Amino acid sequence: DKIRLEWERREKEKDKLREKNPVLKKGDFVWIVPLLKQKRKETSKYLGPAQIKRVVSTSIVEIEHLNRDYREKLPASRGKKVKGDMTLSEAKKLAARDDEEFLVEEILKYQTDEEGDPKFLVKWFGWPTEDS
Repeated sequence: DKIRLEWERREKEKDKLREKNPVLKKGDFVWIVPLLKQKRKETSKYLGPAQIKRVVSTSIVEIEHLNRDYREKLPASRGKKVKGDMTLSEAKKLAARDDEEFLVEEILKYQTDEEGDPKFLVKWFGWPTEDS
């Protein structure tokens, strides 16, 4: 009985650590989590956005890359749903941007440093506020 209880406790702990598949539907725009994460801060955390073209199963989706002309099937856990409403034209503009270019949605904070140079905290378009 103790062995079974310990096994159940460990399974619950493992379940907490497992990634849950996001609920995605046809037409949703998603950021793609790259397989290999870069360590440099200025490197994008996500690729895309891409659009869900078909939900194959609860764990597999077919996406269309908006900046390239092809589709692929991915695990749903690699798709992070874009927050808020986004039009197809907005998504295509984001997908077409250079890797080093980001669009500013809002200036959250402004200050100057010791030398008088301006410093900005910005909300990037299409990115969560916690990535500012």
